[in-house]
Amino acid sequence: MKAFPSILVCAAIVVSCGIPALAQSTFRPARVTFATDVQFPITSIASGIVVVDVSIDSKGAVTGTAVQRDIASLTSVATSAVRDWKYTPAYLDGTPQPSVLRVAFAFRPRAIMAAPPSFAPLQQDDGIQGSKSGYIPPGILAVAYPAYPIDAASVGAVAVQLRVNADGKIDNLKIIRAFPPFTRFSLDAAKKWQFRPATLNREPVASNIAIAFVYATPAVSYR
Repeated sequence: MKAFPSILVCAAIVVSCGIPALAQSTFRPARVTFATDVQFPITSIASGIVVVDVSIDSKGAVTGTAVQRDIASLTSVATSAVRDWKYTPAYLDGTPQPSVLRVAFAFRPRAIMAAPPSFAPLQQDDGIQGSKSGYIPPGILAVAYPAYPIDAASVGAVAVQLRVNADGKIDNLKIIRAFPPFTRFSLDAAKKWQFRPATLNREPVASNIAIAFVYATPAVSYR
């Protein structure tokens, strides 16, 4: 009978040691590691935001795309581009996992933007494809378009990656593809975007979201 309390004490120690281990479960979201250039279609006069959810397997390979915001003459450019980019998969407790990375393409029109194209907020629960893995990408609540540099000699795209924390705030911003003189303007715009945090099994988590700012050849003189 004297051994019985000792067994209870040992069991309590094992359980109490296991609780911190469960609490320390770590999630690292998928991320872009390399982005190719994106060219604004010369035949398109459209502008605005295209949003694509990229499904990535546990090795970082693209297995599919789901368009969340569509612009007829621009969407195919976005879906084609993301398949050529390189990714690192998500990790849960150190093990690579299939996941989804949300990528937004901001197509900067040729003319001066007196009134930027409207953008309806993309709510977090709109990411239906991501729910299969228990992960829902961050929602996009508000966007900003970059200014157009007056000294631009050529056009292309700047790709940036934002880390959105569990409160929905941007706490890190990384340039994936620079393209001077557009880089600085792209960073200034990216900092103004607003998000709803991603969730994993309904719990808010830090996430990554990539934005490609795609510049068209200006049709007017920017002074």
